[in-house]
Amino acid sequence: MRKWAILLTAAMLMIGAGCSAAPKQQQQQQEVTITKAEFDSINPDASYEDVQKAVGGPGQIVSETGDKNLPDYTVTYQYKGDKPNSSAKITFRGNKMISKSQSNLE
Repeated sequence: MRKWAILLTAAMLMIGAGCSAAPKQQQQQQEVTITKAEFDSINPDASYEDVQKAVGGPGQIVSETGDKNLPDYTVTYQYKGDKPNSSAKITFRGNKMISKSQSNLE
């Protein structure tokens, strides 16, 4: 009985250590920022992959509508600007940009 208690305790400690590693890795990832030049370089027919290449990484999803597997799926990503109080939002439908806006990018 005592062996089972020790094994169970060891297993729980190992599981707990594994669960705490994922959030730590997420915290180490740096937030991607966008500059005015990067924003201006995004073409009207850009895909989300094109934008990630131009900016240097993924944005934060701020809005989603529809089913990801359907052509009318619409998603808006926000990027923090490289200056204080600046940002950009880029919206895609069917993985093609349909709008972009920025605030205080210089």
